[in-house]
Amino acid sequence: MLEGLHVIRILSAYVVCISLIIGLIIPYCETTSGTGTAGSIVIAMELLRSAWAKLKGVLGQRGEDMPRYTFPDTLEEFGYHFNEKGELVNEDGGGFQFVVKEGDRNYNQQHYDALGELVTEYLYNIMEKELQLEKIYIPVDAKREEPQSFIFKSKDALVSDKLMVLIHGSGAVRAGQWSRKLIINENIDTGSQLPYIRRAMDDGYGVIVLNPNLNEVTVNGRPVKIRESKSPEEHGVNVWQNFVLTAKASSIVIVAHSFGGIVTCHMAEKFLEEFLQRVFCVVFTDSVHSADRGRWSQPVKDFMQKRAVNFASAYVPLDTMLDASSPDDCLSVSAGTKEHERTSHACIDSAFKFIRDNFDTWIIDGSMAPRDFLPLPENLEDFSPARQWEAKVKKEEEKMKKEGDEKMIKEEDENMKKEEEAAKNGEEESESKNGGAPGSGEDPRETQKNLKDGEKDRDIKAEEDQAKQPAKESSEGGQGEGNAEGEKAESTSSQQGNESTSSQQGNESTSSQQGNESTSSQQGNESTSSQQGNESTSSQQGNESTSSQQGNESTASQNKVESTEGEQYSGEQKEESAAGEPEKKITGDEEKQKQPEVPKSEL
Repeated sequence: MLEGLHVIRILSAYVVCISLIIGLIIPYCETTSGTGTAGSIVIAMELLRSAWAKLKGVLGQRGEDMPRYTFPDTLEEFGYHFNEKGELVNEDGGGFQFVVKEGDRNYNQQHYDALGELVTEYLYNIMEKELQLEKIYIPVDAKREEPQSFIFKSKDALVSDKLMVLIHGSGAVRAGQWSRKLIINENIDTGSQLPYIRRAMDDGYGVIVLNPNLNEVTVNGRPVKIRESKSPEEHGVNVWQNFVLTAKASSIVIVAHSFGGIVTCHMAEKFLEEFLQRVFCVVFTDSVHSADRGRWSQPVKDFMQKRAVNFASAYVPLDTMLDASSPDDCLSVSAGTKEHERTSHACIDSAFKFIRDNFDTWIIDGSMAPRDFLPLPENLEDFSPARQWEAKVKKEEEKMKKEGDEKMIKEEDENMKKEEEAAKNGEEESESKNGGAPGSGEDPRETQKNLKDGEKDRDIKAEEDQAKQPAKESSEGGQGEGNAEGEKAESTSSQQGNESTSSQQGNESTSSQQGNESTSSQQGNESTSSQQGNESTSSQQGNESTSSQQGNESTASQNKVESTEGEQYSGEQKEESAAGEPEKKITGDEEKQKQPEVPKSEL
């Protein structure tokens, strides 16, 4: 029953807020700010944030009737940490996930808020340890048990000639933050004031960081307001009173985001002379100060119109002047983003250029630098949300097409490689099965065996032919009748054990020098010589006719030239060479056995 009533109260509150936005606040903002419907919605939402906080108290939204959960005290216990890029990631390197328990928004929101508090403490730690800022508690005259707020300032903030004052917007953000959402979901530089603080210090500015949203603390379970900081406006006025007013700086610049613009205008109303004499420029980032412009005095309006610029969220490019500017308000230019919370980060380069240009002219004669912003394009339709969406969709389609083409090319390359590897593996497999060269289909062992068998057959046939050949008679005068023409003379030459024979008119002549086959015996070698068809063999150390070649048979001396001394060839001589055949060593005894027997009658 209690839970049902609670849901009804929430829905009623949302209905009331929407009705106020549509029926009252947006039309009022359009007429007073000149920012158009989109800008008026942003302004209206900022104004309703503070009203919503009070409305929650009336509706019992502080959590008394909702379950409360306990969460870890460190980022590591949450399972998160900031990497070297300033991104909040989990143990696996993934980003933040809001949904921890499906269907339990209350738990998920409390989990997010608890994590946000630890992120804030992490940022404070950087500001104090890395940037050497001092944490100053206020009110400065607070009693011992009195609730306090705090600000940050650089060590030279009160003594430097130049001073920068940073003011964030409304909501859950605290000192040093522009957007807690961007810090958690993107990185710490995008959502924090750290880049502004670093650049200001590099340019020689002292820095004071306000904390206007810390307006109360919980004491014994009850919220207690902080003196001099009960509201953002009161906080700003008292910080100026107690710190900026007493600072030495003669050149002061204020950078204020969103509701921080209203805080700035309150300070200007309270300390107008100080502003006129010491504040040389004001940088607003999507400020909502114009919604409350009816409350400002004319001198404050004139001051803002002359010395301030508002980098507003818009669809047009960065630094483009917007037509929403009012004659009695500051110039509005595009921050280069349509996202409200991202404006401070998006325009930082242009913001510091504006600050530097105006400081240079301020110290010379107190004037403002010329404003060299871009004119508003004539055709704004190209920058409309519809066109922006079309461009985004087109860009995504082109990206997808490019990725698809690259993927297709990659797949084709991979398929070609697979086909090549498959073909190579097939050849290797075939080669492995056949044992031969790819595509031969023959077993090299079988081939070698066939070659050896062929050599044996040729040797046997040659021996048989030699044994059957009849011996020829030669004439006593060295001239024999023979059939020299057409008779086959077999000559085999080899450096290692090959036999060389030649036949001329049936007679074989041996000579000992250049073409004459001689027989000589050295160290126990057998030498036989024969004329008229006898074959002479020479052997050295048991080998057949080797002439200082270690067991190689040499015929016809060095050039293997076989000739006859004093005789001419009478017919054509056919010569058969077996140089291409494998070598076969023949011993002296075997050679003798191969010699045809000569009939005794011819001897």
